[in-house]
Amino acid sequence: MVPSRKRIRIFYKLLLNLINPCGCHIMLTLFQSSFGLFFILFMILHVTNLTKPFSKEEVWHTINSLANGKSPRIDGFTIEFYKSYWTITNQDLLNCYLC
Repeated sequence: MVPSRKRIRIFYKLLLNLINPCGCHIMLTLFQSSFGLFFILFMILHVTNLTKPFSKEEVWHTINSLANGKSPRIDGFTIEFYKSYWTITNQDLLNCYLC
């Protein structure tokens, strides 16, 4: 079944209104009537994952998974630098990502 234009328009209109600066906001009644409860729970899960801050473990896992000999930015610091000095630079990097 191909969704009608009205359903597509409602979907994107609601999708653009899902996140507000205070957290997750969803118009449940419109979602329930249009897409069903499963879709609501699925969207809430993904929206809250998008709005939560990075954890120290996530940043370290990402840095640790990058190939050596590469520089992620034009500042010239290689991945080896970030891996070697993680204990010293981790709080500065986290502050950079969280602002």
